[in-house]
Amino acid sequence: MAGLSSEGLGLCHCLFGDCGIYLPLSRDFRAEDFSALLKILQIKASIDLTAEQEARYWDALSQRIEGKSRWDQVAPRIIPKDDDLDSQRQYGLSRHVVRNILTRRPYVGFTVDSITYVIEVFNPRNELGLDYVGAGETVIALLLGESEFGKVQRQLIKNELFYRILREFTEVLNSRIAVGMNPSTLATLMLAYQEKRVSPSISPWSFFFALSVMKLPKPVGDVALNRYFKCFQRWDRDRVLLQVNEGLDAELSTRGADAAKLLGMKYVLELHPDWV
Repeated sequence: MAGLSSEGLGLCHCLFGDCGIYLPLSRDFRAEDFSALLKILQIKASIDLTAEQEARYWDALSQRIEGKSRWDQVAPRIIPKDDDLDSQRQYGLSRHVVRNILTRRPYVGFTVDSITYVIEVFNPRNELGLDYVGAGETVIALLLGESEFGKVQRQLIKNELFYRILREFTEVLNSRIAVGMNPSTLATLMLAYQEKRVSPSISPWSFFFALSVMKLPKPVGDVALNRYFKCFQRWDRDRVLLQVNEGLDAELSTRGADAAKLLGMKYVLELHPDWV
């Protein structure tokens, strides 16, 4: 994040610091939706929540849906100093990552095959103050904390249960699209709006990501899809899952851009300042 303005640093502090799946909704997120998603994770993780745990989680998430309790209000931004171990430790504890979220909010994490899943919301009521179409709409974020380094960013394709969970989430929410990205991609995307390098008339969810679940924007045959994507699955309601690499890494390679062109879309990492 070298070279960022103070506004950019503040934005990045509030963005999630772990990989995540983002599911924009065209409706409100209801308590029954939340219970259904929790049930999916409880079954996969073999965990039974008490009614009190679920109620505390929902109450806290409801506050977030209202745009309250932004991360910098929970954990103020810390500027670490190279020669100060305590400031570095405090910085680590202030980061917006799954382990810190579970410490500072009454949420519950569900660990399945070395991934800790947490249900959150992204930019409720446009708490980030960004100018883009749909800012503040309901976006469910399924955060993916790595219990082992690389399980999400490098080896996700090997995790069969992840794809089952994602498929069941999309069925419950019936979101128009679901996209997966790592934190650096999220920062690239949101900084592009903050710095006005992309038109506010363009939805952030209209780009192509490392992982996308959507209806194909134009007809493309299975042979071509299998050639361009490491993972390709056809799901119900004419949805397809498309994954460029084996994980949600953010390599500045042409592979993702080529895959996006196949669909007539723009690859999100083309917004990166170092993209050539």
